[in-house]
Amino acid sequence: MKIKSFTELRKNKFATRVEFARAFGISEVMAYNYENGIGKPRIREIPRLAELLGCTIEEIVLGFIEEEIKHKKGD
Repeated sequence: MKIKSFTELRKNKFATRVEFARAFGISEVMAYNYENGIGKPRIREIPRLAELLGCTIEEIVLGFIEEEIKHKKGD
């Protein structure tokens, strides 16, 4: 199974970060933080996030880990 970053998961459902932020009920800044390994949703929000993005909870968690690794390497 190829691990997709959170950004990839988001782009599968929402063309823009703004669309995602509005659908999930967060600010554009928070969506930016999610995609850049700076912030993460609260644990209780992950099931709703997985449903919104049409993926599993495991994919969401692995996606955030992948995002952190990607940004720590500077890619």
